[in-house]
Amino acid sequence: MLVHSAPRTRDGIFPSELHMARRQVDWLDYYEHHSRQHGRLTPEDLGRLRPDWREHETWACGPAAAALLDTAEDHRGREGFASVSMRSASGSRRSGRRSSTPTPAAG
Repeated sequence: MLVHSAPRTRDGIFPSELHMARRQVDWLDYYEHHSRQHGRLTPEDLGRLRPDWREHETWACGPAAAALLDTAEDHRGREGFASVSMRSASGSRRSGRRSSTPTPAAG
């Protein structure tokens, strides 16, 4: 599953390539999330798109990645699933423990 979150449709990156991948890659479930209309992406949003998302590796990148990671880690504690392992596009890894330094993220 790939969820692309941007403020508006026109703010997304690589729209042609992502839409082509959605048509050509059978196993790819692609979703767009527009934060100006729906607010920031949350773990609850992911659960509505794919209830078993916690069972899969999760990656996050972009300017808001650190906030999403913190929210996911808080959610992990409440829901009791084993771990959250996410990386920013720069390769920084966060796994199940909140860091005191923000995760660098590439836009």
